[in-house]
Amino acid sequence: LTFTRSGTLSGDRFVSERSSAPLFCVAEGEGDVFGVCIFDAPAAKISYGEFMDDTSRTLLTSLVSSSNPAEFLFEHGTISAATRKALKKQKFNSLDAETRRSIAMSVMCPDPKQYVRRLISARPGVSYNDRCRLACHISKDISKYFDVTKSSNSGGVPTHLCSNSDKPLATATLMLCVRYLEDLGLAGTLLPSCTFTQLSLPDSTSWNISSRVQNQGMFLDDRAIRHLELLKASPEDVTGSLFHFLDRTTSSSGQRLLHTWILRPLTNVAEIEERLDCLEFLSNFPSVTDAFQDVISYVPDFERLLPRTSQVLLSAIGAASGTERVTDPQPHHQDLCSDPLHTSDLSQGKLVNVLKLIEGLSSVIDAASEMQQNIQARGANGHNSEKSRMPRLLTWFMDTAARASFPLSKLFPLFHVADFQSKNEDFSPSPGMCKEYDEAVQWEGQLNQELNATPVDSPKYEEISKKIDASADAKRAVVIGFLKNVHTLFANSYATFLELGNAMATIDVLIGFGNLLKAFPPPPSSSSPKLFSRPEFVFGNNVGSAPEPELVISEGWNPLLSFYLPTAKIVRNDINLGGSSPRALLLTGPNMGGKSTLLRLSSVCVVMAQVGCWVPASGMRLTLFDRIFTRMGAEDRIME
Repeated sequence: LTFTRSGTLSGDRFVSERSSAPLFCVAEGEGDVFGVCIFDAPAAKISYGEFMDDTSRTLLTSLVSSSNPAEFLFEHGTISAATRKALKKQKFNSLDAETRRSIAMSVMCPDPKQYVRRLISARPGVSYNDRCRLACHISKDISKYFDVTKSSNSGGVPTHLCSNSDKPLATATLMLCVRYLEDLGLAGTLLPSCTFTQLSLPDSTSWNISSRVQNQGMFLDDRAIRHLELLKASPEDVTGSLFHFLDRTTSSSGQRLLHTWILRPLTNVAEIEERLDCLEFLSNFPSVTDAFQDVISYVPDFERLLPRTSQVLLSAIGAASGTERVTDPQPHHQDLCSDPLHTSDLSQGKLVNVLKLIEGLSSVIDAASEMQQNIQARGANGHNSEKSRMPRLLTWFMDTAARASFPLSKLFPLFHVADFQSKNEDFSPSPGMCKEYDEAVQWEGQLNQELNATPVDSPKYEEISKKIDASADAKRAVVIGFLKNVHTLFANSYATFLELGNAMATIDVLIGFGNLLKAFPPPPSSSSPKLFSRPEFVFGNNVGSAPEPELVISEGWNPLLSFYLPTAKIVRNDINLGGSSPRALLLTGPNMGGKSTLLRLSSVCVVMAQVGCWVPASGMRLTLFDRIFTRMGAEDRIME
């Protein structure tokens, strides 16, 4: 039996859903050290890691805000009262606008071997190295769930699991997640297709720039996300937020990627400039980009459909059954029947996901090829050759599409729409696609003809009936073998298909940034200030390399006000901080006088610049920021 909870839903309806609702597992050690594992079931992604927090649980609550979980999970007695209070506060702050449901909170009983408690706390006679060795041992046990036939680029599961063995609290939360899925009967179905990412939160004891890794990105805590209205303009609605302002995507994966970019702006100038270059380049070809976005608006959500297809294929070949529990192995937890011939799910209704994925991938590859041809044709027809030279991000998308076309050409002929006419019937390959299956069908037909010609009371009748039953099993075995070959092709190309989906989403977001600029046409006269401009980064290439921080915004305006006022009526402001100007600004004034608006203006412009978008100002010059601090006592909102 299998069960689902708020954080483990992964059915077909999630293939078209845009938002994530992951399972958030947490463990607390001594000295405010936390382990967190975030399991996104629809996207089959596991992010886990370990970090030191402050007494206010700033990093923990920020992780909750950015991941938007559907369910908290922790083991009884392993988190403090302060942490439980912080989670409860987030539980009601994250009320879902559609369902009106808050985050579910699940508490597990300790496992029989006390693995979590042994990993999170130091005991007499147990050293830190002992805990790390236990973490590595547990990681090796957990790795049996994962599909090791996939390329190492898609996760490199056993190696990646053991690489976190020096973080016992991280391993504790991963094991907590696996045990929970085992209890629900979902581990063998959901885990094999998972990929891994590391949590990239900084340590709260080292906010100084020099100790930060430049590629971690800007850290935005829960207060900054809420006060700057980056994701929501009200507790329950995205309307009027920066996310709402910037979102001009047409794909679900593109919208989720934009969400990720806003929460973690870049802190590497070279990467920011790559996005800005691609944005400018794509803006020169509006008809080409409009056609591309129109195509991808109809393709399925690869980020969700890829793991779903992997799960379906594993279920079809019987690879997800017969798995013993990792956390407390017991004979009665094993499947009573582990023969793939009888446990495989070959229904057309499930396997149609394979056809949807193949057709969607084919559409994206065709769209990439058409985009490339149109851009090259524009360059050959007299357009500026410099403008027709594709930037790296666009070249990456084109190259990935070309690499994905080769394995797709092998998968494409194997499935046809005619193979999926009845979702309740078993799948069978089309004639000519599998020689062994065609022979098995022919043999079964001959036996049926022979049976029809044999009297019912003849001793030979029963013998032929048994042969027909055997032929049905033979046909099923051939279909399973056929799907095993399909799964091998699919698994070997999984990383490439995943990369193609990410590249497509990246181009979708950048085209959306260009569409944003088109939505606000330039002023009629040259004397009028520009509405948007490309940000200029000064002093050094990375966080920590600038000798003197600087933020200069000329005639900037708060883009979130455009939801309520015409742009001509929005008051513009200049900001000069750092460089030859003072590094601090003290602003006073009456209530509703615009103090919070100016704060949001400067912060939102910085976020937009480091996301890789043009900014709402006639000019902007800045050094890189790695953190934004905000505090608004009344938490006033523009909408109010």
